[in-house]
Amino acid sequence: MEIDWKGIARSARAISGGQGENLLLLVTEDVVDGDTLNELIPEYDGEFPARGVWFPGPDGWMLETDGMPREMRPALEELAAKLAAAGVQGTLTGAKPVGRPSWLRKIENLPNWRAGLAYRPEQGEGQDTGGAWPGDPALFQRVLTHLIEWAADGDDQILVNLNLTASFPFDLEGAKSAILTEARTSTVCLAQARHQKRNQYRYLTVGAPGYAEMALGPAEQNWVAIIDTLRAAMRTAPLDDLAYGMLHHHSWSDFLSMQPDYDNRVYRHHPELWAQYVPTPCGIQILTDAHLSNAHNLDNWNTTRLDNTHYLVQATDLGPWYSEPLTYYETQEPELLNQARKDFGNMLFTHDTATRLGINSPNRATNPS
Repeated sequence: MEIDWKGIARSARAISGGQGENLLLLVTEDVVDGDTLNELIPEYDGEFPARGVWFPGPDGWMLETDGMPREMRPALEELAAKLAAAGVQGTLTGAKPVGRPSWLRKIENLPNWRAGLAYRPEQGEGQDTGGAWPGDPALFQRVLTHLIEWAADGDDQILVNLNLTASFPFDLEGAKSAILTEARTSTVCLAQARHQKRNQYRYLTVGAPGYAEMALGPAEQNWVAIIDTLRAAMRTAPLDDLAYGMLHHHSWSDFLSMQPDYDNRVYRHHPELWAQYVPTPCGIQILTDAHLSNAHNLDNWNTTRLDNTHYLVQATDLGPWYSEPLTYYETQEPELLNQARKDFGNMLFTHDTATRLGINSPNRATNPS
């Protein structure tokens, strides 16, 4: 079993600057399976610095690791020796990251539209579990499968951004395994699919404490087709434990930091309230019956029941909401938003809502939890 130290160092530099996380690649012509490879992961000083298990990639079997170069060298030598002793021949190297092609660089910073899904975590009031998904693990796998298949859109490969830096190609099952591993310790996980023939990209994000997002761009393309695609993706996503969904031009983190009418830190850290309140109206959203019970007037909105507790709520005229691409700094027309806020009424989470519920920002000294 040959060890390609240069290849291992290259992938480590791409992911973590050579100072931590890495993605090993086992290139072999032998027929091996994941269970066999996992049994060969050695314990080194009590624990091999692997972050998960072996999973298949387009060029071979992959294993995420986390350790400084000085720690990794003897561990990798032991791993290679165990592979060789088991009769596995080939090369142990590092996965090769994929760069950004020129056609993508021209459009990736243009406005896009995003479908966001907020799921209620099992742990309760915004507890920090250290990972991107504190909810039901089985539900996470279903949500992740939906996101990956949507992003791939018929392709057999997708790129996963490890450590939010370098992009590595995976087949769809490999991408799922990579994100599941990454989500154990990372609070945000990203992946992307590049559809050059359509001059289009699809991104997916999962982030703590239970948020999933699908982005489609650039928004300059046919807005009706883009909105139809994202709405369909929202409707067909798993609805178990879904608190709400929204179709907006801001990401989850951007959105919560740009709303002046409510305390976003309170809202983010109280996901048990998401199924009752929303931060702002959108042209299209998925709401619960608890949301609708607090609405003032939905005469200008079309409401479609999706299951026993969820409804698709959309404006009767979507043009004012989505026909014009919006940048990070822009919002819809004030008159449109003000009327929608009046319509939504008490389902909106405002400063007054937080005060009435007796909750404060977790960053304030009076309530540091």
